[in-house]
Amino acid sequence: MSEQGYGRLGVGLVALFVGVPLLGLLVALYLEQYGVLPFTIAPGPLGLPPWLPFLALLGAATIVSFVPIFLRSFRDRELTFQDQIAINRRNSVLLTAAIAAGLGTTAYVIGAVVSLRTSGGLVAATIAIAVAVVGAAVSYRLGDGIVLRVAAA
Repeated sequence: MSEQGYGRLGVGLVALFVGVPLLGLLVALYLEQYGVLPFTIAPGPLGLPPWLPFLALLGAATIVSFVPIFLRSFRDRELTFQDQIAINRRNSVLLTAAIAAGLGTTAYVIGAVVSLRTSGGLVAATIAIAVAVVGAAVSYRLGDGIVLRVAAA
């Protein structure tokens, strides 16, 4: 990884380790002052707490994002051209999965906050992930033809 990549990773980690505790502190202070949060999100199906799908989606996006970095550390030989093609395909699939999980996380948060129901967030996340998967499949199968038609080639 280049120095610029490490710099971006460092900024992201600082934001995570400063932003999350700060948000937690603000919530704790609000609870101390008023006793309850200004809103409550209803539990989901089977009593699913609202934070669990958020953590699951966020965890999935994070894990899938770091898999290529971990796999790269286990290489013990020089890569052939075919090996590099296979690695690029695998990394593309993992990147697509990470983007879909991130989109699902965003949709879940927006859906849950707007509807104040965990089930509303789950529906929004399901729709967003389905749209992301369909969009990725269409662009994989038809992307070259779309680009050629747009370019009038």
